[in-house]
Amino acid sequence: LKDEHTLFTYGVRLNNVLQVSIRANVEKEILESEESVETDNPSINPASNEITDVASLQLIEAITAEEEKCKKCKDNVKVRCRLCSCVECGGKDSPEKQLICDECNKIYHLWCIPIPLKELPAEEDDWYCPVCKNEDQETIESKEEMHLQEKKSKQPKCSGKWGRGLSCVGRTKVSETVTKDHFGPIPGIQVGTCWRFRFQASEVGIHTPLVAGIHGKEKIGAYSIVFSCSYDGDIDLGHEIYYTGSGGKTDGEGQMRCRVGGRQVKDQELKKCNKALAMNCHAAFNDQIGANAGKDWRLGKPVRVLRSGNARGSKKRSLYLPKTGVRYDGIYKVVKYWPEKNASGFIVWRYFLRRDDKSAAPWTKEGKARIKKFALNRCIVPEGWMEKGESSLKRKLQSDNCESRCCFDESRKQGIDVCPICRKKLKKKGILPKANANLRHILDVIINTSTAAVGVH
Repeated sequence: LKDEHTLFTYGVRLNNVLQVSIRANVEKEILESEESVETDNPSINPASNEITDVASLQLIEAITAEEEKCKKCKDNVKVRCRLCSCVECGGKDSPEKQLICDECNKIYHLWCIPIPLKELPAEEDDWYCPVCKNEDQETIESKEEMHLQEKKSKQPKCSGKWGRGLSCVGRTKVSETVTKDHFGPIPGIQVGTCWRFRFQASEVGIHTPLVAGIHGKEKIGAYSIVFSCSYDGDIDLGHEIYYTGSGGKTDGEGQMRCRVGGRQVKDQELKKCNKALAMNCHAAFNDQIGANAGKDWRLGKPVRVLRSGNARGSKKRSLYLPKTGVRYDGIYKVVKYWPEKNASGFIVWRYFLRRDDKSAAPWTKEGKARIKKFALNRCIVPEGWMEKGESSLKRKLQSDNCESRCCFDESRKQGIDVCPICRKKLKKKGILPKANANLRHILDVIINTSTAAVGVH
């Protein structure tokens, strides 16, 4: 108790009065302390214990919003995020067509589910993602199979012929010598090297695409091109070539095709691969009238040029194209590019390239000597490959060689019809081959007739 409120100072008879006085003083002190707290914190309403100050509310809302933001993308609409959006594509578009799994709370677009839905399920129905759904596995597999069959039936059918055999085979290995975005020569590959098929050139990294004639990125430039003289405007002058961009062709059956074959059905655009090749020119990019590097053409980015003799759709040929296969002819630079109307009346993009390589060109005297020196005079073929006509000649030589060996005689002694080496059908002594059945029938008739005549005499 405080100084003036001590029970021992007064008599015991004043005890009740003192207790009332003490209680009143204590309540007064508590009330004063509460009033001081209200003065220090005017934003708190003592009646409802709520914050009423606007600035305080805005600060709290900002802190709460920051805590609710996605930690990965910070709720940026332009950034794909699988943490706060569709777990398959990461897209944040069409929120009204998104589903949330009732088990794991993951988000899916209607079209990103393995079995896409056409519309949202009813609100009272539970929906589970493919990982959490409780359907029987056999039911799931049957539904997925039906969906795949339906999807396959709706796909456009391709009736065109893209080639047979190794003409359209895919590569089985990837070169690790350089990266895919490497400009300039490939270490270890000599000028004049020839491959029988495109996929072989792709495997060594000299020209990665299996079909496209231009390899590059529109923001960086082109790394390599394949020149086959397949367009009407293509001109091959050896050290200089006039190259036509890609696109706008059809195969006659309504299917858009690449550079080789087909007729022009629409204008070409300076986009993607066409733009990539234009970026190699040492001049300001212009997608309207083109550009010309002039005397500074050597300062442009290098382009690896391969000439192809496998183009079946090419109507005219060049003196510098190989008879067969794809040949690496060195580094070229883009001097200029421009739009031009072709004979069909459609706009195509033309490029003028000039050779800029220290190694001699394969068609020159020095280049031929170089090819002979490095044994590059024959195309590199896949393992086990044999050209048409070469197989029959090789089989004939093998058969002739086989007849001089003892296995041929031993096979004939043992009565074997086919040689175990060359698989050539052997003639048994005194018996004609089975293939000549008519001649054998005639001889049998003659022998029987002569035998009957001898018996009569």
